[in-house]
Amino acid sequence: MRGPLHERVNRRLLVIALAAAALGSTVLASVSGALVLQATLKEAENHARTIERDLSGSVTSFQPLYEVQRQLQLAASSRELRSALLLDQQGVVLAASDNALVGRPVQELGLEDALGDLPEHLRGCFPARPTGFCAADRS
Repeated sequence: MRGPLHERVNRRLLVIALAAAALGSTVLASVSGALVLQATLKEAENHARTIERDLSGSVTSFQPLYEVQRQLQLAASSRELRSALLLDQQGVVLAASDNALVGRPVQELGLEDALGDLPEHLRGCFPARPTGFCAADRS
């Protein structure tokens, strides 16, 4: 069986084998990529929780405000966090990862302060009246 039919069958089998190998490689690469991405995101989330716990611990301890300010700046300079604000009940920045923001009311913060849309969300929490807190909208 060395005729044209045999060669055609061999070529088709080779094409099928190559297609199966390519498809299998693609699926394997996609699954492994998704697993790596999931592990990276989980690690980043755990790291963010650790930073949040450390910073909230320093805020709730009886550390001087300048020490909290220093810790925020260190965390921002090491790229562990992008930005952080510590506000009083009236919405005035007590400590921040950027010194230029300290002492400013939330109502004065804008896009030029490199905080993204955070000031917009915070303005709803600190209206003109001095009472009231808000819960973060995490929807």
